[in-house]
Amino acid sequence: MNKIFITRLAEPNYMGCSYGAVCEDGSLLGIHFCSNDSWAWQVDLSDRRNDRKEAYENYCPDGYELVNMADRLCPIEIKKEIGVDSTKPFIEIEFSE
Repeated sequence: MNKIFITRLAEPNYMGCSYGAVCEDGSLLGIHFCSNDSWAWQVDLSDRRNDRKEAYENYCPDGYELVNMADRLCPIEIKKEIGVDSTKPFIEIEFSE
């Protein structure tokens, strides 16, 4: 059974923080910018959402366990594996004209 960690991908700022669903093999299965650790864990990246549950089940067909690390930074080894630059906030904003 694989573990999927719900964790911070960057230090929080006044607007919130980037959170990720990171499988123990280093694969990033989901990302969300949120203003609250509890919401990121319990709602936004939880498998209570059908789209998240489907993504987790597809990636881990033999089962998975969600691990709450929403109040902590993702370990640097995993961040390097998934290509996150630890020196910058992990958020992409697309502006349209």
